[in-house]
Amino acid sequence: MLEQEIQEAEWVLGGKKTLVFRDENLRHGFSQVPNLILRDAALTDKAVRLYILLLSYAWREGQCFPGQDTLAQDMGCSPASVIRTLEELRERKLVTWKRRGQGKTSLYYIERLDGGYLPRPFVDKGSRG
Repeated sequence: MLEQEIQEAEWVLGGKKTLVFRDENLRHGFSQVPNLILRDAALTDKAVRLYILLLSYAWREGQCFPGQDTLAQDMGCSPASVIRTLEELRERKLVTWKRRGQGKTSLYYIERLDGGYLPRPFVDKGSRG
């Protein structure tokens, strides 16, 4: 039975196994993050983690509007810390948001990386981080 479960979780690329999930919990999903964000030493660890968390919400639901309390719980920090970290992401032009009204969560936008975050020559070369 274990062999069958492992086979169901295999990723195949070019006819060869590239990844096998041995942990059932990993089937609940995972998040991809652009290498440019992952390797940006100027971003705090908390900002990278929040960015990844917002991506995970956006991919799962097609839109991204978790509450700050939810984000704080997911990150193990205070809502005030989430607000400061969101500000960091906004200053770096990675994330913006729109308030949807009192008592409602904000709608978060994951911005284009070429919208001010990356230096223009890097984007123009078509390089991949």
